[in-house]
Amino acid sequence: MYFLMAPVEEPKTRCIEQRNGEAKTFYDQMSHPRSVSLRAGGLLNDSFCVISGQVGTISDDEWSIALYKCIASSIKKRFPKIKSFYVGDESAKKLDEGYRLTANIKSPVDYDLTS
Repeated sequence: MYFLMAPVEEPKTRCIEQRNGEAKTFYDQMSHPRSVSLRAGGLLNDSFCVISGQVGTISDDEWSIALYKCIASSIKKRFPKIKSFYVGDESAKKLDEGYRLTANIKSPVDYDLTS
């Protein structure tokens, strides 16, 4: 996943204690309201699965919303819509060939995109 943040922002980490008592430190949108997350989708090797991509923000910050709209608009212009998802030509071809189009390989098949 890519973490896109406003160029004027200073990167900050957030420390979260895990159930096992350890702590993990990471960058996320909770500590960066002026940000957008972008996860590219793609073919999962040897699985007959295409994993969906995702773009989003958890903020109502003006910069975040503007960047999100720019990315979403570009996706809408370039990819055809199948049901409620925008799907690239290669992914649509894989769907026709019987591949799963899913958000997670462990998700039930009921949640897969079907043509």
